Amino acid sequence: ENIVTEQRLKRKAELEALQSQIKPHFLYNSFDAISSLSLSGNNRDAYTLVNALGKFYRAFLNTGSEEITVGEELEIVRQYLTIQQIRFKDKFTVVWQIDERASSVKIPRLTLQPIVENAIKHGIRGKLGSGVLKISTLYCDNTIELIVEDDGIGMDTEERNRILNGDSHGSGLKITRERLELYFNLSSIVKLDSEKGRGTVVQITIPVSSEVLSDERKD
Repeated sequence: ENIVTEQRLKRKAELEALQSQIKPHFLYNSFDAISSLSLSGNNRDAYTLVNALGKFYRAFLNTGSEEITVGEELEIVRQYLTIQQIRFKDKFTVVWQIDERASSVKIPRLTLQPIVENAIKHGIRGKLGSGVLKISTLYCDNTIELIVEDDGIGMDTEERNRILNGDSHGSGLKITRERLELYFNLSSIVKLDSEKGRGTVVQITIPVSSEVLSDERKD
């Protein structure tokens, strides 16, 4: 019982650490963008950004259950990307490849958002020209796969290892990996593949019980 309690406290602390990564400057930058859009008369984008910002923070800072569905996590990501696409205009496009059969599966909250944030900040933004961010969910026999792929600047093996160890700008990925391994009591849930100048792929493999899969097939 003490071990279980300790694990829950650890997951809660790591969730709070992830939430704290959305620092005030993200909010300030969003308000700056809103001000600029309003002054230039672009009220439609200003409204879209305000609406997305409200929905994002409502979901992101929700103090309810640690678990949410894949669909709910994707909604957090959608609002985050709406904000970033308005802020950075034509810097990147988003491709969605969503298997709806995976959308009702429960996962720890804030599983995908930190990975998407890393892909934009440390992959696509450093690339000359515009980039592409692809977000996929796949429904398999006894697992679901969540994949975030970008065609940004990529990284070499040394940088990849630093990120996985939390020694570089990818600390959000390290925390996410540790949370998932603790939550599911499994290792190798998160895989990171990257090539310098070609982009990065983060793949998360989530185990799903046979009961859940049976219910999904009935639906």
